[in-house]
Amino acid sequence: MQTAEKNRSAKLLDWRYGLVADHIEDRQRVLDLGAGTGWVGKRLIERKESDVSLVDVIDCNETDLPLTVYDGKKIPFGDKTFDIVTFVVVLHHAVKQEEILTEAARVARRKTILVEDTPKNVLEHCIDRACDAVTSFEHGFYNPASYRNVMQWRSVFKKLRLPLIHEHTIKPFFPFYYTKAVFVRDVAGSAATTGE
Repeated sequence: MQTAEKNRSAKLLDWRYGLVADHIEDRQRVLDLGAGTGWVGKRLIERKESDVSLVDVIDCNETDLPLTVYDGKKIPFGDKTFDIVTFVVVLHHAVKQEEILTEAARVARRKTILVEDTPKNVLEHCIDRACDAVTSFEHGFYNPASYRNVMQWRSVFKKLRLPLIHEHTIKPFFPFYYTKAVFVRDVAGSAATTGE
């Protein structure tokens, strides 16, 4: 195992991979949006033979996979390029979350998978922000801490007409004493509903 991955804790990376892997079939084309260190995408290639593209607004990539840096607005791929678009604990780093979700739906053919911090009270919010501050400092980026709880995310999906086909809440655990959630959205179904 590479040194960088050891420092990241293979157990944590395996856990993050597992949150999205259950919703991805083998050999699908996947966009890892907000790819960060790239280790989730790397695991998808190694374990599910996925065709993975890494995209982020800054380059924190620790893998040997190529990464595309973009402006955070227009994803540099055509409509329906990917089967799946994943966001693994990334959208709370963004201010214009709805615009990013809309762009992700544009480039996805089947599903988008969102794993997010969803603190449900002030204490969880404060702990989450403190943990994120460490990561933000390490990689040198600003974190606006745009957290939403589960109900708020449901409202966003309803507004954007993106049907939820799976939702799973993850209870706080050491050292992450704040709630997380996995949302899987049906992009193909939304296109049919909206007549696109």
